[in-house]
Amino acid sequence: MDEQEFLNSQKRQREHYNLSLDDENNLLGQFPDKKYFEFLYHCWLNEYHDEPDLLWKEWSPWQVWSYPIHDLIRYKTMLLDNSDLIKGARIADIGSHLGIGVLFSLHMGAELCVGIEPIEAKNKLASFVCRQAGFNNFEFITGELKQEQIFEKINDFDTLILGGLMDMIPDHYRLIDNISKTQIKNIIIEVGEHEQHCRSDIPNIVWRHFEKDKIGHGPYNPAVNNAIHGFPNLSFLKMLMGEFGYEFQKQDFFDVIKTDTGKPRLRSVSVFKNCRKGRLTPTGRMLI
Repeated sequence: MDEQEFLNSQKRQREHYNLSLDDENNLLGQFPDKKYFEFLYHCWLNEYHDEPDLLWKEWSPWQVWSYPIHDLIRYKTMLLDNSDLIKGARIADIGSHLGIGVLFSLHMGAELCVGIEPIEAKNKLASFVCRQAGFNNFEFITGELKQEQIFEKINDFDTLILGGLMDMIPDHYRLIDNISKTQIKNIIIEVGEHEQHCRSDIPNIVWRHFEKDKIGHGPYNPAVNNAIHGFPNLSFLKMLMGEFGYEFQKQDFFDVIKTDTGKPRLRSVSVFKNCRKGRLTPTGRMLI
């Protein structure tokens, strides 16, 4: 994308979200310097993630570039609007991708952040950028959701971020079952929505195949060319989370504008609170 294309895209997005320049600048002031976000994606998209320290020394930001407006809206809805669950709290981010949720949470004043991601190269890059941003109260763990021991690392944490993870996996039950064996107090869930099901009272999951992609957004399964993932609606999430003692608190909708087509894709952020009096052990016993 050249300079004019980027500026035109930003203009279209501002108009779509009815966002003034003052509103945009206010949001920018609450997030880390845009160079960290830009560097993360520059490295990953161009496959420069092996030695980020060497690239950092010779790299310079693209001056015209800023956070895409839809990313500002996304992270505002997922993080800024839930700052009371993040500031001064111990945060876990499962499916942390390039560590952006961790970086933003640290910038917002989190006490400690742990990111969990199955791709080691992502964790190496995320760790480097978080250190460059001046933080050391974080850890990135390379692990998969089926490895129950990774949940021991985030036991007793205050808030769990599931940003774009619940619609990238086929087994939602196993994930929440493992989470329920911790004492995590709050869960922030961001998912893709389907208009015909998102406001239905009937629990539903829309299933799709996700092909392998260059930057590794899809389900981590290197043995196959594509993997199944499901989009759960709020009714399903309420049913599933309720089974493990999490009560629904709120839901907010927003959309993401695709840069290639300009077509908005509906997404939502839901918050659930742990209302159990005790916690489940790995054997299923309740501790009071």
